[in-house]
Amino acid sequence: GFYYRAVHTHGRVGYQQKLEEQVRTIFPAGMQPAPLSLTDAPSSGVFVYKDSEFSRRYGVQAGDVIVGIEGWKVDDQRQYRAASATALSSVMKLNIWRGQVRQVEVHAPARLMGVEFRNHPMKGWTD
Repeated sequence: GFYYRAVHTHGRVGYQQKLEEQVRTIFPAGMQPAPLSLTDAPSSGVFVYKDSEFSRRYGVQAGDVIVGIEGWKVDDQRQYRAASATALSSVMKLNIWRGQVRQVEVHAPARLMGVEFRNHPMKGWTD
């Protein structure tokens, strides 16, 4: 998040190389735009394993699969955290799949919703 904001928000091109290294490590296929629609269930994403009263207030519930945050596609929790860190606002912009993709804005202090995540698809006890 720091390198992304340094380059893209503050124009500090000296951090470009570090940003590219981090992106290659965390996003092997590069940072891609979040999907706005899917014809089938997503093959990857961040599964909302347990929701909270707070998250339900904004329409995020157990069983949802987060496929994007802040406009970036996410395939797992690591990518979710990295893409989330590109923005500092307490307003999170999520792309959630629940039968279809929908966009949700969550006003969450410290960008936390009180939910439990798992990688989607879950692979037994390893996630």
